[in-house]
Parts: sequence; structure tokens; C-alpha cells
Amino acid sequence: MIMKLDYNSDIPIYVQLRNQIVIGIGVGGLEYGEKLQQTSSPTSIGGFS
Repeated sequence: MIMKLDYNSDIPIYVQLRNQIVIGIGVGGLEYGEKLQQTSSPTSIGGFS
């Protein structure tokens, strides 16, 4: 499942991420307890590379 985050939104990233996870579980895109794929770099979470 691809999670879409809007870095220009007034909604904090952690809330957007939580909402995407909840939706993913609700529609069957994520299973309970399933691990999320890690990014290659911690800075990529903040939009930096």
C-alpha cells in the first residue's frame, strides 16, 4: 500500500500517517500487525534527500 502524505498541509504528518494506516487496515490494504516498509533514509520521512 502506498501512503500519500501532503507536506504542505495544515494537518501534521504524524496525523496523516495515522489516518493512512487506519484507512489501509479498513480497506484490507494492511493486515493487523503487518510491518510497514522502511524508508532507505530517516531524512526521507521529512522530505529531505
